[in-house]
Amino acid sequence: FHEKLGTMFEKTQRLIKLSSFMAELLDTDREVVERASFLSKADLLTEMVKEFPELQGIMGEYYALNSGEKEEVAKSLREQYLPRFWGDVLPETVPGVILSVADKLDTITGFVGIGLKPSATSDPFALRRNAIGIISTLVGKKVDVDLEELAKKSVETYREQGKKLKENTAEEVCEFLKERLKVYLKQEFSHDVGESVIETSASPYDVYLRAKTVETAKGKKDFEEAFFTMKRVKNIVPQGFEAVSFEPEEFYEKKLWNAYLEFRPKFEELIEEKRYKEALELIKELGRFVGEFFDCVLVMHEDETVRNRRLSILWNISSTISKLLDVGKLSV
Repeated sequence: FHEKLGTMFEKTQRLIKLSSFMAELLDTDREVVERASFLSKADLLTEMVKEFPELQGIMGEYYALNSGEKEEVAKSLREQYLPRFWGDVLPETVPGVILSVADKLDTITGFVGIGLKPSATSDPFALRRNAIGIISTLVGKKVDVDLEELAKKSVETYREQGKKLKENTAEEVCEFLKERLKVYLKQEFSHDVGESVIETSASPYDVYLRAKTVETAKGKKDFEEAFFTMKRVKNIVPQGFEAVSFEPEEFYEKKLWNAYLEFRPKFEELIEEKRYKEALELIKELGRFVGEFFDCVLVMHEDETVRNRRLSILWNISSTISKLLDVGKLSV
């Protein structure tokens, strides 16, 4: 595979562990996935693939079927190389999806871990293509999986083999994939929408769902007004401000704080259930109370106690909403 990353057999052993880990996360048949991983590179040794390298995976499927392997196992041997380019077909089977993601992630982890990330002009190991392949597959097949967990597991499989990767490899891999996810989102959504959700989840599919919901809402006047109001909330709270313990005292403070206390548990439950459209509806409702608060109250009061109390109310609102998106990144 590579002199610093071991043999293809060692890569296969890593794929078995990483694919099995993914199968467990996705609650699917580990036996099929592990068998597919074990056979994933076997056809590279055949004369047919040596003569015609473009047949890798394709011949693997034929050989596996001829040898009596399960159809799902055989099909995933071909699907592991999908998608081969932007817009290519995606794997169809669940084992194929898992093996495709695991194979590409193992490659990215290894080369990032030994300091061979692509430069601005060169990508000799096709890491960007592999990253887009992972993201396209997870989003296109609606697979909700945490890439931070997968990256850590991938690094672990290397270290179990005694391979020396950089200390922060998992973090670098996640950052590299996040940059590719930004590129992917730009193909479908406004730039600011992608930026507003990119840091909210480690799952590309989850980020995609958030972006899709925000993009749809952003074109509607009432949501635009709510986003603008909540952006004011974020902007008025000084960077680095920490909320203080307080009890709301004046009428509009109490009115907004009570509205927020009613809003927060409902909002957090909707986020947990990924009901993002309904979560945005709640933001819109709370936005009316916030707008009234801004109209009737001087937030930056000369009395520090009053100012900190009001800023703390707004800080709590902003922090809760950030669990769905960063409204400060939206151009409204």
